[in-house]
Amino acid sequence: MAAPHLPKQASDLRLPLRDLMRGARRTLSLPEAALKPALGILPGPVGDILHRMSGLLPDFESAGQPASRADIDLVCQGLAGVKGRNISRAFARVLAHGMERVLDQSGDTTLLISETLAAIAFGALRFDQGAGDDVADAAAQLWLALDAGHVIGVVPGTPIAINAADSARIHSALHALVLWLLTERPDDPSQEDDILALCAAFASVTEAERSAALATPETLAQMVRQHAVMI
Repeated sequence: MAAPHLPKQASDLRLPLRDLMRGARRTLSLPEAALKPALGILPGPVGDILHRMSGLLPDFESAGQPASRADIDLVCQGLAGVKGRNISRAFARVLAHGMERVLDQSGDTTLLISETLAAIAFGALRFDQGAGDDVADAAAQLWLALDAGHVIGVVPGTPIAINAADSARIHSALHALVLWLLTERPDDPSQEDDILALCAAFASVTEAERSAALATPETLAQMVRQHAVMI
């Protein structure tokens, strides 16, 4: 599986304001001095606009659309090999919803999430399952594609400013996401966030197993398969 193309410079990024605004609520608690380096490497017009909007950002609770049960079901069908033109957009909403809650639960306020890159990564994958493959293989493939594309990061789309601690938090969050998607859906859709919180807690205490499993796509799929039945 080829890694997604990465821009050579952070200033090459063309992320919509929607993606940047999604992270604004979570980064508002940071001092201005901590935000200036990130804003300084964004494309000039975008950085300028965000500086000018900074006084208004507290009024925004979320820049993206929340994930619905229909979105989650659609993504699960996609992982099972069902094709549909709206699945990538649904996944972008599901990932943004899930990652915001998982990262908030962990106390992280520095990592941002790109719906745009999430949709691109999901749309580029092929989940046609061959002999011996199952949805856990598809989930592992998705996990690795999201990580390779830096869909979650200090500056999404590039590995800029990602340190070992950030990388560990990202993999823990991706672990929680794929477990959530593979678990049996609760009868009451309002319990989805409770299941997600359980998956996040599970992922946070299984770092040793995760680090070993990331060695190959096969070992990652095997771990995901084993962990999903525990939730």
